[in-house]
Amino acid sequence: MPTRVNLIEAEKQSIIQVTFSVVPGTAAYVAGDTLGTIQTVAGVVLANGRKGIVQTVDAADSEQNNPNLDIYLSRASFAQIADNAAFTLSAADKLNTLGHISIVAADWRTWGVASKPNVGKVFSADTLATNMFVQLVIQSGATWTAAQRIDVTMYIIIE
Repeated sequence: MPTRVNLIEAEKQSIIQVTFSVVPGTAAYVAGDTLGTIQTVAGVVLANGRKGIVQTVDAADSEQNNPNLDIYLSRASFAQIADNAAFTLSAADKLNTLGHISIVAADWRTWGVASKPNVGKVFSADTLATNMFVQLVIQSGATWTAAQRIDVTMYIIIE
């Protein structure tokens, strides 16, 4: 389950840190497969009428596979897709997406850490309730051994 931490709290603006981990299976992943299951980020925006901006996304791969990843964001939960299955969305689910953030080969460093600064992905709380739903989708093949994980941290400005 993702954790939410208030880093800066002010009357008109705050910055939160959202962190979650995914434990990949040991079977080979191919492009388009889900990595883990849906992550629910509860209370990402505490009140309707406010907006959020995903400012930075950091990722760490304990096995240093450094895969190309898409991080899909949605304002509503969607049909659960099993880990390591093809990522598909229904027509209704597509209408709830907030877009995606890609982490590509150039974002990774050889030691298994990626950073995507200045993302600028804006979303509105009035269409989000207060939760956000996140799904990782791998865009390059990779295989992990047992007991490995991918950690993702998003820094979000709330206005």
